Amino acid sequence: MFKLRRYGVAVANDSPTDKIASSRLNELLSGQSFAINLTVLFLITLGVVFRISNLGDKAFWGDEVYSLFRILGYSTIEMVQKIAQGNIVSAELVQQFQQFSPANNLGDVLRVLRHEDSHIAPLYFVLGNLWLSLWGDSAVALRSMSVIFSLATLPGLYWLCMELFGDRLVAKCAVALMAISPISLVFAQEARFYALWLGLLIYAGAALLHALRCNTHRSWAAFVLLATLALYTNLLSVIPITAYSLYAIAVHVKRDRYLAIKAVTACTGSLLAFSPWLAIYLGREQLQTDELTDVQTSLPAVAKHWLMLMSRGLMDFNLNGHTKPVILGFVALMTLGVCVLVAHSFYRLVRATAPRVWLFVLTLLLAMPVGVFNQILSTRMPPRYLLPMYLGMLLPLAYVAALSLKGGRVPGWLKVTRMGVIGVVVTSIFASGMMVRSEVWWNKQFSNCNPAIARFVNQAEKPLIISDGTGQVFFDHALSNVISLSRLVKPNVAFQLTIEGKTPVIPETGYSDRFVLTPSASLLSWLKGQYGDRLVKVHQSVSDYRGSDVCLWRIR
Repeated sequence: MFKLRRYGVAVANDSPTDKIASSRLNELLSGQSFAINLTVLFLITLGVVFRISNLGDKAFWGDEVYSLFRILGYSTIEMVQKIAQGNIVSAELVQQFQQFSPANNLGDVLRVLRHEDSHIAPLYFVLGNLWLSLWGDSAVALRSMSVIFSLATLPGLYWLCMELFGDRLVAKCAVALMAISPISLVFAQEARFYALWLGLLIYAGAALLHALRCNTHRSWAAFVLLATLALYTNLLSVIPITAYSLYAIAVHVKRDRYLAIKAVTACTGSLLAFSPWLAIYLGREQLQTDELTDVQTSLPAVAKHWLMLMSRGLMDFNLNGHTKPVILGFVALMTLGVCVLVAHSFYRLVRATAPRVWLFVLTLLLAMPVGVFNQILSTRMPPRYLLPMYLGMLLPLAYVAALSLKGGRVPGWLKVTRMGVIGVVVTSIFASGMMVRSEVWWNKQFSNCNPAIARFVNQAEKPLIISDGTGQVFFDHALSNVISLSRLVKPNVAFQLTIEGKTPVIPETGYSDRFVLTPSASLLSWLKGQYGDRLVKVHQSVSDYRGSDVCLWRIR
């Protein structure tokens, strides 16, 4: 007679010898379980250490500047009127828009978002205002909120995996992979709403699966609440929330049509709860215009861009437009290997699990690429839009990792897959370690130059920095980059700022050095005509911004 033991291993139990063998097997499995738990705990601890390390040492780039700017209730019009009228202002005055003002309150936060930035949902900024009122307006204080959101994602992922797979080992592997994921670390250390967004999508997904399983009023109410919070965090949540409803229809329309209707009703309810802000967005007066001048649609450029996007999902070597071809080729091979690994893991998932499992993973993989299809065939697609897809890449790897760690005979393909997952883990740790030690990374985009520029400018006795804003009311990237730099320079640095299309009157005397920071094409053209060979390049960026890869010029 045989009895089914843990992990599906059959052992005899009707002789003393067999009982001894059974006892030894259980001891072995118990020891293996302890080792697995210890490894998972180590990786989670490592992820925590990565997230809290060097929070204040990284460049506070333009998007983070605008996060703090909106959290503190400032308007772009007010900023332009005070610092971008062509007159010379101090670094202290420029930095004023990164500090609490007694005149601003939570109502001002909602007001400026409604009038100038309604394409950005308000939840993160409201929470940020409350958070900073307790801990101050430093970069560390604001980024620590993202750290907390990112760490809170881990128990949500555990819950999601338990609802989806019903297996603790899969859940542990997924949490461990997420803890050391470079893409998760990027947004855990950035003062933006993406760590909160991913966490809420994970919790909403888990709540949906729970509601489909339990079908109680409380479970459906929890899903509606979490989905609504996700929508109030990021307008793009409309895409995955809609995809969740389509998933419920695909799985349950034939088995339990009433349950599918409930899921669609719940998703619709969350969208209705979001309708007040959606109405503000649709009725906005300030329309977003495209400031990206370096978007390409050629097949080689798009292929290279998607290579970088895929490499950032589970490993990240900080690729950019100036990465050497040899390094790019090596990373391309590694990225293709990871893609094959994910594809094979998903194939095994489809073969071994019910449609309700693999269809949910497929929903995560396809929701955002399909939802923002107009950006797929260009270099416009940013990695932050693909966070649900990166989660969908992680889940099949967690499944096969758990499968390879269970007792019994391990087939050859699973051994190879296990080595691949180990390679992903090692690479993720290495990449995350590099990221933590770096003051700039690919996500800093047009502010990548600022730390190096600040070190150079701070050597001058009495420097003047000249630049111009884009004139966009909703989000002036150029001025936010100037404010980013102002946080790094010495108090003796002065700024002369204007708006694109307006020519500044540059003083000939009174300053030891005159620098020009990321000028618009029109300002750069005027400067070249005015100063000719006296305008020289000082620092080059890793990517183009405002039509040029030179981020700092000097007037001799």
